[in-house]
Amino acid sequence: MGYVVNEDGQTNSALVHDESCGYYAQRQLENPRDGGWLGPFETKDEAVAEASATGRSDVKEAACCLPGPGIIEKAKGIVDSAKEGVRRSAEVLSGADIRRFEEFTDVVTTVVMGVHRDQTELRGRTADTERLIDELRREQEAVSRRLSNLERSMQTRLQESKFSSLSPWVVAFGAISAMALLLSVIAVVLAIS
Repeated sequence: MGYVVNEDGQTNSALVHDESCGYYAQRQLENPRDGGWLGPFETKDEAVAEASATGRSDVKEAACCLPGPGIIEKAKGIVDSAKEGVRRSAEVLSGADIRRFEEFTDVVTTVVMGVHRDQTELRGRTADTERLIDELRREQEAVSRRLSNLERSMQTRLQESKFSSLSPWVVAFGAISAMALLLSVIAVVLAIS
C-alpha cells in the first residue's frame, strides 16, 4: 500500500491520500483546478513530508480514505456517552421526576387537543365558505342569464315596436344598472361571510 499527494490550487491544499483511493484511481490528468498528483510514496511519513514541501497552507490527510487522528477516541467517546445515557435511563425515577413528566405530558396533550380542535373548526369554516362561494357562483350565473334574457327581450321588443320610446342609451343604462345591482348583491354576500 502506498500514498499519494494531491495539490489543489483553488483551495491551496495538499492532501495525502491512500494510493487505492477512488479519487486517485479515477484521476483526470488535465484538471485545471487540480495542481496534480505527487507520488506514490512508500510510507505515509514520506507523503506528509512531500505535502508539506509543496508550500500549500492546508496540509493534512484526506478524510475520504485515511482515518483522521483521534477518530477511534471520538468513536469511543460516543459509545461511552450512549452507555451512560442507557445507564441513567435505567435508574428509578424520583417522584418529582414523575410529576414533571406528567405535567409535561398534560401540556403536550392539551396543545395537541387544542390544535386538533382548531383544525376541525377551520375545516368546517373552509367547507362553509366553499359552499357559499359555490352558491354565489350559481347565483351570479343565474343573474347573468337573466340579464342576457332581459337584454334579448328588450332588443326584440324594440325591433317589434313601430314607435320606440326607448333609445339604445336607455337600454344600456338599464343593463349597467342591473349589473351594478348584481355586484352589490355579491359584495353583500361576501361581506356577510
